[in-house]
Amino acid sequence: MNTEDIPTIETLISTVQRHGYANERTEADAIGREAMTAIAELRAEGGEAVDAADLYEARLQNILAIVAVIDGDHVASVEMADRALTLAERANAREQQAMALGTFGIVYDDLANYPKALDYQERALKINESLNDMSGIIRCYGNLGSVYYKLDQYDRAMEYFQKTYEYAMGLQGETVGQQYDKQLAGALSNIGGVHFAKGDDEQALPYFERALKINEEGGDAYFTAINLSNIAGVYARRGHRERAVEFYEQAIAVSKPIGFTSNMAGSLTQLGDLLVDEAMLKRAIELADSIGDQLHLNMSHYAMSRLYSSRGDAELALHHYREGHRIEKEYLGQEAKRQAMLLEHRQQIEASERDRQVKLARFQEQEKILHNILPSQIADRILDGEMTIADHHDNVSVFFSDIVGFTTMSQKMSAATLVNLLNTLFSELDRLAVLHGLEKIKTIGDAYMAVAGVPVAVEDHADRTMRFAVDVLEAVRRLREHEHVNIDIRIGLHTGPVVAGVIGTSKFAYDLWGDTVNTASRMESHGEAGKIHASDDFVRTLTLSSTAFVDRGMIDVKGKGAMRTWIHS
Repeated sequence: MNTEDIPTIETLISTVQRHGYANERTEADAIGREAMTAIAELRAEGGEAVDAADLYEARLQNILAIVAVIDGDHVASVEMADRALTLAERANAREQQAMALGTFGIVYDDLANYPKALDYQERALKINESLNDMSGIIRCYGNLGSVYYKLDQYDRAMEYFQKTYEYAMGLQGETVGQQYDKQLAGALSNIGGVHFAKGDDEQALPYFERALKINEEGGDAYFTAINLSNIAGVYARRGHRERAVEFYEQAIAVSKPIGFTSNMAGSLTQLGDLLVDEAMLKRAIELADSIGDQLHLNMSHYAMSRLYSSRGDAELALHHYREGHRIEKEYLGQEAKRQAMLLEHRQQIEASERDRQVKLARFQEQEKILHNILPSQIADRILDGEMTIADHHDNVSVFFSDIVGFTTMSQKMSAATLVNLLNTLFSELDRLAVLHGLEKIKTIGDAYMAVAGVPVAVEDHADRTMRFAVDVLEAVRRLREHEHVNIDIRIGLHTGPVVAGVIGTSKFAYDLWGDTVNTASRMESHGEAGKIHASDDFVRTLTLSSTAFVDRGMIDVKGKGAMRTWIHS
C-alpha cells in the first residue's frame, strides 16, 4: 500500500468536513470529488489498500451526507449515508456504521417520521455503546432527546438530555479541544429548553446560564446568541422587563457580526414589543423580510399592530394585523407545500432504503455462496475487489483419492444409489478435511483432491495430510460395513511447491497447478487398494512416526520416470 497517499486523503477529508460544517457545500463537494479520485487510486492498488480505501470512502460519504442534511438535501444525504453504510459493513468499520445510521435518523427526524428516526438513532447508539465511543453515545442521546422533544414527550426528552449531560460532564478535560465542552453546553441548553417548554422558568434559567458561560468561554458566538435569547425569553415571561431587555440587546450585539439574521429579527421583535419601540420593530420587519423568515416577520407585524393599537392608531394597527394574518396564511400554505415535498422525499428515501435492503440481501447471498465454494480467505479477497488471485506456495502436501473399480461398480447400481453413496463418502471426507485443517479443492467423478498449507501456509502440512489420509481409510471401512457395499480406495500423497488461484468470472473455481499436483495424482494411480502411497519427499517431510510405511524402492512412474515411493496400509 502506498502510504504517501494517506496524508493527502486525510487532509482532503478534513477540508471537506471544515467547509461542509460551515455550510459551504459547493466547496465541500468540489474537494470531495478530489478526495474520491485519491481514494479510487488507492483502491486500484488492490490487497490491503482496498480495505483502507473502503474505510476512507465511508468516512467521506458520512461527512458529505451530514453536509447534505445541513443543506436540506435529504435524498442526496440518504444516498451518501447508504453508500457509507455499505462500505462500513464490508470493512467491518463499526464506528462508521453508527455514523451512517445516525444520519438516517437525522433525515427521518427532519422528515417528521419520528418512529424511524428513533429506530435508526437507537441502532446507532447500540453500536456506539458496544465500542464504548463516548462522543458517539453523547451524539445519539442528544438526537434521541431532540426527537422526543418534538413529540412533546418532555419526560423522555429530559431523560436523554440528562444522560447527554452526565456523559459530557464525565468526559470534560479528557480530550484536547472543545468537543466535549460543546456537547456539554448543548446538553445544558436542551435541558433548559425542556424546562421552559413545561413552563418551569425557575428550573430553565440556571441551565441556560451555564450553557451560555461555556459558549462564551469557548468563543462559540452562534450558540452564545441563542442562549442569550433563551435567557431573555425566561426573564420576559417572568415579567423582569429590565433583565429581558439587557439580554435581548446582548443577543442582538452578538448576532450582528456573525450575520445571524434570524436571531437578530427575533430578538428585535421581542425587545421592540417589550419597549414599545417602533424603530426596533421596523428593523425587525426589514431583517425578517430580507431573509424570508416568515415566522419572525409574522410575529413582528403582530407586535407592530399591538404598538399602534396602544397609541390609538386603528388604521396602522389594522394594516399590520392584516399583514401578520396574510403572512401567517402564506406561511401555513408554504408549510403545507413543504410537508408535501417532505412526504415526496420520504417516499423516495423509503424506496431507496428498500432498494438498499434488496441489494444487501443479494450481496449477503453472493457472499454466502462464495464462502461455500471457495476458501474463506480467497472469498474475502474477491469480495474486496481483487480481480486476479494467483499465489505461489513453496511447501504444501497434496492428497488424491480414487475409488477402485468405480466404473464397474457404477454399472451395477441405480443412479440414485450411486449418487447417495458418493454423497455419503464425500460428505464424510469434507468433515475430516475441516477437522484436520485441509482445504478441499475439488471432486472429479469419483476422485477427491485436497491440500494442506493452502491458502494459509502451515509448517505441519505433511502431518495434517497423513492424519487425514488414515482417517479417510477408516471412513471407507465403516462405509463398506454400514452400506454392505464392496468399496475401496487408493490414496496418493506428495509434498512440494504449487501455484494456487481462482479461475472463471461467473462460476469461480479455486484450483492448484504444478508438478506437485501431477505427482500426487501419479502416487494415487500407481498405488494399491486400501493403502496410502506416498512419495519419498512426503515421507521425509513427516514429523510423525513413519514406521508404518514400507519402502517400495524405485518404481517407474508415468511421466516422472524412476521414483522412490512408500506404502502405508
